[in-house]
Amino acid sequence: QQWKISKTSSLIASIVYIFSGYFISAVDILNVLVANTWIPFIFWAYVLVLQSFKFRYIILTAVGIGLQFLGGEPTTFCATLFSLALFTSGKVVVGWRESRTQKTEYRRQKIKDRGQRTEEKWWSTYFKIPLVFVIVILLGLGLVAFQLLPFLEMASHSTRYKGSLSSGMSFAEATRWSLAPYELLDLFRPSLSYIIMRIFGEQGLIDSIYLGLIPLCLIFIGICFSRLALFWMLIFICFILLSLGHYFPL
Repeated sequence: QQWKISKTSSLIASIVYIFSGYFISAVDILNVLVANTWIPFIFWAYVLVLQSFKFRYIILTAVGIGLQFLGGEPTTFCATLFSLALFTSGKVVVGWRESRTQKTEYRRQKIKDRGQRTEEKWWSTYFKIPLVFVIVILLGLGLVAFQLLPFLEMASHSTRYKGSLSSGMSFAEATRWSLAPYELLDLFRPSLSYIIMRIFGEQGLIDSIYLGLIPLCLIFIGICFSRLALFWMLIFICFILLSLGHYFPL
């Protein structure tokens, strides 16, 4: 709704998100389920921050980030912060390009004063965005410092940590449950990858990543008409590549 999307589209997006294969597969993995539940709330609050720069929305976003951290799933938490960083960068770049386009147009019309005001407005608005992003993250981490600091201390004594007490996890161990390329078939049909898994005697971490054929079609239609949809598609591709783990050469 904050992105000026119709109520029908918002409802469809909510249903697809809640009943996606990944979400249903995480029903019995409570930390994953809880952490993913906070993602829409965090982005909703953060969009309000970028629209108004009001302190109450900054606090609201920070609370959402803190509660997601307390959910106990560090991978989802880091992925959310990474997505917020990309969203922030996109807002700055788009704002910069729009201001340059407007300034060029004003110069052509020989309205120099208005062009100067546009540039000043860009600096006063889009310089705030990275600063607000940093403040939101720091406030969110500060709210959960009572849990974060002991976590960091105990993590240094974990067998996964590479230090004086342990050799840490090898790359092969850390990427043991990477998303196999053939599991991407599940995007188009539920559990299609299980046929291949039986052949190789393997087991997947997630039961299904099925989204549904209609949502996939809507995604590709949205890309053609919406710059926001294109951004989320790039986020989707980025995380698919990261989830491939040792199957991805980079």
